[in-house]
Amino acid sequence: MEEVLRDHTLDVALLGAQASDLLFDLLATFKSFRPRLRVIVIGLSMDFDHIQQVIGAGAKGYLAETATEKDILMAIEVVEDGSVWAPRKVLSRLLEGASAAPARNHAQPPKFTPREREVMELLVAGRSNREIARSLLIEERTVKSHVGKLLRKVGAPNRIALSVHVLTHNLLSLREKSQER
Repeated sequence: MEEVLRDHTLDVALLGAQASDLLFDLLATFKSFRPRLRVIVIGLSMDFDHIQQVIGAGAKGYLAETATEKDILMAIEVVEDGSVWAPRKVLSRLLEGASAAPARNHAQPPKFTPREREVMELLVAGRSNREIARSLLIEERTVKSHVGKLLRKVGAPNRIALSVHVLTHNLLSLREKSQER
């Protein structure tokens, strides 16, 4: 663990999760000392609530202990690109919860800058931060900043919930309506 805390060249770490108590302590430590480190937990439990707690505690991914090498490599790639990796059933349930959750009560829809709209369109299309940055000819950290602002403006907890919110509230089509006036 000390090596991971000291080695600032690491972007992603795989963490075996045998003991739950220790797992959450380690995630808290990584979050405090290496907030940019993306941690993927490999665990025994496939319980939705447990996986949601692990992601909520700061992990950017969760894999079953039986994951194949291909799954692990794919999870690392997805997490490096700024997304979250979890079993399909978990992501599906998170999406259902995000679309069923009451949206922040806005008398007016949130206002977006032209650049935020461009980022939002690409994000909803499923593009990673890296792909968005390349497409818009901006830095990846700038994309992350825009995504953070979008999350705050709509009150979404994550990229998936943001995409669902944008689609269910037709936030992309609002631009065409406001430009017609």
